[in-house]
Amino acid sequence: MASLARKAAGTVAVTRIAGAGDGAGARKAAAGATTRNPKLLGGFGCRPGRPTSMKQRLGAVPSPTTPLSLYAEGERSEGLDAIMESLSRAQREWGASPTSKKIRAAEAVLSRVESLEWREAEWEGKPWATGQLYLEGYDALAGGEDAAARAHAASQKMTFGLVVKNYLQMVLRELSRRDAEAGYGSRDRPKRSVGSYDVFECESMSVPNVSAEAWCLKGAVRTSTPPPSDSVCLVLGAGNQNFLSLIDVIDRVFQHDQVVLLKHHPLRPFLYAPYERILAPLVEAGLVRMVLDEGIAFAEELCSHVRVGHVHVTGSGATHDAICRTLDASGRGAGQVGVTCELGCVTPWLLCNGEWKAGEIEFQAKCLAFSKKFGGGANCLSPQALIVDDDWPQLPEFLEALKRSLRDLPTPPAYYPGAEDRLSALKGEYGPGRCEPVAGTPHPSSTSEAGSSTRPLLPVHLLDCGYFGESDFVAAGLRKEAFCPALCLVRVRAGNDMSSFLSQATRVANDHLEGSLSCSVSFPESAKGSEDLERAIEALKYGAVGVNCSTVFGYVSSTAGGGWGAYPGLYTRENCGSGFGHIGTLRAGYAKSVVRSASVNTLADISSVPPALLSDILCSCFLSSSALQAIRRSLGVLAAAFFGLFKFSAGGPGGGYKAL
Repeated sequence: MASLARKAAGTVAVTRIAGAGDGAGARKAAAGATTRNPKLLGGFGCRPGRPTSMKQRLGAVPSPTTPLSLYAEGERSEGLDAIMESLSRAQREWGASPTSKKIRAAEAVLSRVESLEWREAEWEGKPWATGQLYLEGYDALAGGEDAAARAHAASQKMTFGLVVKNYLQMVLRELSRRDAEAGYGSRDRPKRSVGSYDVFECESMSVPNVSAEAWCLKGAVRTSTPPPSDSVCLVLGAGNQNFLSLIDVIDRVFQHDQVVLLKHHPLRPFLYAPYERILAPLVEAGLVRMVLDEGIAFAEELCSHVRVGHVHVTGSGATHDAICRTLDASGRGAGQVGVTCELGCVTPWLLCNGEWKAGEIEFQAKCLAFSKKFGGGANCLSPQALIVDDDWPQLPEFLEALKRSLRDLPTPPAYYPGAEDRLSALKGEYGPGRCEPVAGTPHPSSTSEAGSSTRPLLPVHLLDCGYFGESDFVAAGLRKEAFCPALCLVRVRAGNDMSSFLSQATRVANDHLEGSLSCSVSFPESAKGSEDLERAIEALKYGAVGVNCSTVFGYVSSTAGGGWGAYPGLYTRENCGSGFGHIGTLRAGYAKSVVRSASVNTLADISSVPPALLSDILCSCFLSSSALQAIRRSLGVLAAAFFGLFKFSAGGPGGGYKAL
């Protein structure tokens, strides 16, 4: 209660009400996972006891800083109505505000990111990043205090800050163009045309030797439909990456001129702490409010509230369908409440045949292995179907390199609820003869000295589907996003001919895999400039295409003039696939981003985590507003680490870099 009272006294409050997770099954599993980890219950997101006096409840109608959990049930509904009315009034003003005001607001949020105050923000008395370590199972060795866990936390904070800063800078560029009514200037002219697409060059990304392009359908006209003057956008947060919900909020507020009620995902309530610091200018202006998840019933009340005019969700198809059912039941279905969503995908990785050098095979195999293992496979862009030419002579060499990388790279915990069950179900579809587990070394922080872990440690399982189109082909792993460490091997017979392979592989990816969010294509330098390859890139109906790289960089392209979302025009309300809409660019006819790298690009290798000290120095540099500030901050980090070593050698508690 003390922590809630502390929040209630501040300028930005946490509001605890219910919300939608990723479906009832996921929520049930999440509850089980929390119960098995008393640290999560004790420090992160456990519901406080209800106050007994009206004085404790702070009155019948909440002020903007009163948590709704302090109210009796009827009063809590009144509190929600008050929040919605407040946001609704703000929408009337925000929608009509001049662009110059929106630029100032975005600059204020960017300033909060660059301040770095959010890095050490606390949730329930602990650094918020500790909540992530507990959730993801990096607490088994030393409760998240060992060097490897600290390195993971520092790396995640650096990534979080860099992505959010770059996205805000993109938003400011968009707003400046809107304010000057100058369109995109020189970048408004396509770099080239490819078939039915105009191809535009994106801004430089923060990834060495990786470039991005925005592919837009020709003839499209940029239109803007203003939101209803008094409606609220409900954003249902993502459960697997820290920055996703924040980017969604920023996108709806500045790219779509909507006020936002954000419901945090039940797995990540600790994100309230850094979001509170970063979004403070928008909360203080009445444009954004945040709530925490408490169950299904209130989630339905949120979605069906009369003031909600738009719902945006990052999650699963089941979540989308539940939202639509709730809207229909409330009489506010299709046409009355807009729904945009980024949903799942059976992500394909096309492995071209041809003449490969040994170094190319090793690097691309490592990229694929890391992309699969990252987050225990719980990512919407995690590769799930490796499509290969079984007639390619170097295929055995590549598969051995892939298994070697899967063994060598640390195995993170498969923390996402239901991962074990989903993997077990897939294994049952394939049987032992077609299922090969590739065990690796567990991440150092994921096991105690006694060998126990707080989250499942699952090896990546290679599932051999067989030859596509033949009677014994097993397609079970291609019909639904796995969200677990499973990688299906799809074989085609292409006679080691690149044209034949790419034609078949593209058809499999477009027509026989669920979803269209993103895909990757690996090819050797010997095939650079191949017309067959360019035709395949053109033909792939995916919202992001990573050429010789993971589509992690496809998401990053949304900060540089690209976008992130399903390929447009493929889905309906009844068959939602990978969703509707996208974040990022507002170019007319935007369809997909194509991100290109070399077959060997060690500068873009993200498979290893730097020490915590290095991540903090990089974070201090990248998120500084000037070179001088970057130097001062870096020296401060080094000084703290240096004097911490003396404290450690003197036997002081904490000591070393832990003292930071």
